[in-house]
Amino acid sequence: MTLTELLAERRHLLLDSDGPVCAVFGGIPAPHVARHYAAVLRNHGIPLPAEVDQTDDPFDVFRAAVTATPDRAVLAEHTLCDLEVHAVATATLTPGIVELLDALRHSDHTVTIVSNNSSSAVHFFLATHDLARYIRCVIGRTDPNPALLKPHPHLVRR
Repeated sequence: MTLTELLAERRHLLLDSDGPVCAVFGGIPAPHVARHYAAVLRNHGIPLPAEVDQTDDPFDVFRAAVTATPDRAVLAEHTLCDLEVHAVATATLTPGIVELLDALRHSDHTVTIVSNNSSSAVHFFLATHDLARYIRCVIGRTDPNPALLKPHPHLVRR
């Protein structure tokens, strides 16, 4: 099936934010965010395994924090959310995304962002780049349970 045929059959698209819309950690590289995130969590008394210091992925730190201290999962999620908002302040648009969103809107298609990133980070990026008008809905991470992140269908079902 071609893209044209697919779009003719479906009026609504689901897009991720990280990649299709922007590089969330493009301005502040993910390895830097992961290390900073681990340090902040340790300063809040969350014990993390040493292997977390080798990861380049903030979501690995999130998973480790929640596993180590389930009772502090909300703190771990809020801290990651703050770091993501800070990161998207420096993120750049994916080339061609504005043209794509504009073309979709003018062809009566709607778009929902479904992201493992926090809803607040996605909304902040959309507002900063005047893209909110193209997006019908944002479904982002709001739950401190990393098991509910994609590829789990939780976010898509929401």
